[in-house]
This record gives sequence, C-alpha cells and structure tokens, in this order.
Amino acid sequence: MGKIRESVKYITVSQGREEKFAQIVKQQGITYGKGLILDVATRWNTSYLMLNTAKHYKSVFDSLAVQDVHYTYAPTFDEWERVEVICRLLDVFYDATKVISGSKYPTSNLHFHEFWKVRIRLQIEESEVDPYIYDTVKYMRKKFEKYWNLSWMALSIPVILDPQFKYPFFQFRFQQAFGDNAPSQFSKVKSLFGQMFDEYAEMSNSGSTQQEGVDIGMGTDNNDSLADWDHHLSLTTTSSNLARSELDSYLKKTPITRSDKFDILSWWQMNSVEFPILARMARDILDVPASTVASESAFSTGGRVISDYRSRLTPEAAEALICLQDWYRASGSSELTMESIDDMLGHEGS
Repeated sequence: MGKIRESVKYITVSQGREEKFAQIVKQQGITYGKGLILDVATRWNTSYLMLNTAKHYKSVFDSLAVQDVHYTYAPTFDEWERVEVICRLLDVFYDATKVISGSKYPTSNLHFHEFWKVRIRLQIEESEVDPYIYDTVKYMRKKFEKYWNLSWMALSIPVILDPQFKYPFFQFRFQQAFGDNAPSQFSKVKSLFGQMFDEYAEMSNSGSTQQEGVDIGMGTDNNDSLADWDHHLSLTTTSSNLARSELDSYLKKTPITRSDKFDILSWWQMNSVEFPILARMARDILDVPASTVASESAFSTGGRVISDYRSRLTPEAAEALICLQDWYRASGSSELTMESIDDMLGHEGS
C-alpha cells in the first residue's frame, strides 16, 4: 500500500506528471474513467478507493517506471497480487458501509444481511488469504465475531418485520451460524419478538379500554361491585386473542418473493389495516437507522452551507437550504449547487 500511496503522490503533485500519466492511459486504451485517488491514512475507505482505482492502471504504472527514471515507486508483481487480495477483502466492507449508511431508505432491516456478507467473506479469506496479511485477517475475524455475538439478536428483529423473510429465514440462517445451537438461538429471537409484540398490543388495548371505561359504570349492576372487573376482563381477553391472531396470521403467510426493489415501508402502509399492531412496530423499529453516518453527514452538509462567506444565515434559512438539498437528492433531481444557493440568496450572504 505504501508504494501505491507514494506513486499517487508522485503523479498528482505535478501537472506535467499527470499529463504524462494520462498520455500513457490513452496509449494503452484504458477506459476505466476514474482518476487516481490519494487516501487519508486514517480512513480505511479512502485507502480502499485508492487501491481499487490504482489496480486498474497497473500497466500504466509499469510503463511510467520505464519512461521516467525518477519514478521509483512502481509496485512489484507480488505487491499487485496483495492489492487484489486487500481489495477483495475490503470490497464487502465498503459495500456494506454504503448500504447501512443510506438516508433515503430504511436500513435497520438490511443490517443483518450486510453483517452476514462480511462474516462469510472473512471466513473465506481466512482459509485462502495470502500469508502476507493472514494475521490481519485473523485479527479482523476475531474482532468481528465479538461484535456478532453482541448484536446478532438485535439485528434479527427488524428482519422478522420484512415479509420477504420472517421466521423461516432465521431457521435457515441460524443453522449455518450456530449449528447444533440453532434451535435455542432461534427460540431466543422468537421469544423476544413475541414479548415486543405483546407490549405493543397492550399499549393498543390500554387506549381502547380507557375509552370503554367511560361507560363501564353506566352499564353495570350497582349491586355488584365487581361487574366492572368482569367487563374489563372480557375486553382485554378478546383484545389479546385478536392481537395474537394478528401475529399468527402474519407469520403463517409464506414470505413474499424477494426483490431488490422491494419497498418495505410501502408494504406496511398498504397492510396496516390487516396488521395494525405489527404496522406500528414496523414504523418504530424500521425508523431506527443502522448507522450514525447519515446523521453525521447532515452536519457536514451544514458546514458547506454555512461557510466563511455565508455566515449571516438565520437558523431558519440554514435549515431550509439543507432540507432543500436533501429533497433534491431524494427526488433524483440534479444536485443543488453552491452557485444556485447564491442565486437563491441574491448574493447577499444573508
């Protein structure tokens, strides 16, 4: 990685060297389309992007080493092989990070699947990896298993609310993850989800029984002080049976056909009448982001809006601009540029 970093620095520091590099790219007919990227040493994703881009120009670096006597950082054949291994390993991490950091769709129901992809990749690489990075992969696997053991149950709950998977998915996946312990682990998830459902059902029932309670005293025998209890018990028992039948009905239905374009929020909106309690659970649980990156990016966007040259914005104006840019992106429109913001502000900076 060090040689590639130095190579990118060597080329990008001079316009003449960049032009020479581009000339060789053109001569070799390479149409990758992306330019060289210099990483930030403390951010693994930028290092991945640097390596993943550089490997497409392997032959260009080799040619540059022949044509430029001052360029002494060309990686060897073995070093390029290691780059391939590193990129293959980090590729799954990078894709998973992009998925669970999304802000235009629910991510909590996707977290388990991305975790699983990482788990499988680490298992494969640990058995086949280049000896050069074997210790690193082994350490990554150990670290990953620690977080997997702490979070697998929490990651499972949102997936149950995905009608593409539900319980059958975990009966299948846990067999791969836990082997002989799969039934007991599945029972834990099933029990936890059932408890959560009961709590939501109780909240729904309490609202209805409070409403019914207005007429309890009017419709009971004044000589029977426990008649109101009988009335309350009949209401809660009926509500409990209805609630359980809702959960059973949802779970008994065969998981729907899986699709990459499936909109889980729209599905629950359309089925909220049939499954009112589960729909309420879905609204609460699926709303939780799988990553804090999305919220952090909002602060980054704010920093770009409120710059040194636009520091007199009111809180309301700053909020409006940030929201407007977010809506532009979500709608698929062209990005709201700083020039267009200036136009909206009339170049007054306020």
